[in-house]
Amino acid sequence: MKLSDTKIRRLRTTERGELYDGAGLVLRVGPQIGKRWQLRYRLKGSSKYERLDLGPYPHVGLAEARTKACAIRELLAAGANPKEAMKQRGALTVRELYELFLEEHNNKRSVGTIAKYRRTFEHHVLPYWGDKEPNSLREPDLAWLIKNAEGIRKVDNLTLGGVGASENVRLTVKKLWKWAKPKGFIAANDFTEATSAYEYVKRDRVLSMSEARKVWQSLDVWGSRWGTYPFAYYLRLMMLSPARRGEWAEAEWAWIDDLRTLTIPKDETKQRRPHVIPLTPRMMEIIHSLPRNGCYLFTTTGSTPISGFSNMNRRLSTLTGLQFTLHDLRRTIGTHLQRLGVEKEVLRALLGHRQRGSVDDVYFHYEFFDEKRAALELWDNELTG
Repeated sequence: MKLSDTKIRRLRTTERGELYDGAGLVLRVGPQIGKRWQLRYRLKGSSKYERLDLGPYPHVGLAEARTKACAIRELLAAGANPKEAMKQRGALTVRELYELFLEEHNNKRSVGTIAKYRRTFEHHVLPYWGDKEPNSLREPDLAWLIKNAEGIRKVDNLTLGGVGASENVRLTVKKLWKWAKPKGFIAANDFTEATSAYEYVKRDRVLSMSEARKVWQSLDVWGSRWGTYPFAYYLRLMMLSPARRGEWAEAEWAWIDDLRTLTIPKDETKQRRPHVIPLTPRMMEIIHSLPRNGCYLFTTTGSTPISGFSNMNRRLSTLTGLQFTLHDLRRTIGTHLQRLGVEKEVLRALLGHRQRGSVDDVYFHYEFFDEKRAALELWDNELTG
């Protein structure tokens, strides 16, 4: 059945799926990607299906997606490879260059990384540069784009902007240019050396045990002041395991099994391999207290995971009088578990820090599951005992 704008607008993105409009035009839907058009096709003489990204809905509406798909099918009928045709046509727009970049990197980066690229480009880059030719852009254009991303603004109930957003703009544009320049797409400018306006300070903050316990106890006050769900519960789980902040923030109910584990799929991890976090009795108690509202453990909308980490940090600092980031909690847990005698191999497995391409990655596949559970129970007693 053909799609309609009304049907597409009503779609919720809480579950992953695909809707077909016919002749290969597909609307992909999911929590990380939102709604995106793709064309599924086969080259002449090939049995392998390929996909070409046509852009996000509603920026690319139904009519425009059909027009794009029709033009690509005409290229296929003439025996052309649409990806190669885009490259050879010359004078690509930034939007087209970005879509080729995503197409090539989609299977090389984690889902979270690809989602970050998309958020950065679609909120901060494409609205201003999308229809421009890359070779027409100069350093003042990039400086303006980075500065513009600093401004805090509300768009469709999303809070956008800030220093982190401006840094993401610089880094993602730099990545795009670094990928495109050797391929001959860009000749007139060079953003690969774009430097940060902010001085990077290597973080080494480790909370003492008295500070860690103070933060833990402050979450009771948080609950009475702002409610326990979702943020107080989320922060308790962050304090009970050295997970990355996004691993708990984007955790789905489907990742939890009867073995009392949270298994993060490989497409969602930084290391591109499944990461298993054993759940202690206290963690399970918290999880059983959570309401079910969509596929995520922590959500305020029912369709997207929680965000607002900077605001969480500010509230924690107000409650405790301490200065630290959520990532400092991960470092704190790792450091104190080392102090308590946990072996480094177990800590690496707990942190999900196996180095891709290393000897360990190739030959050593023991997951230290029981040791990780024992380490987390040891930390629970140290923090709350």
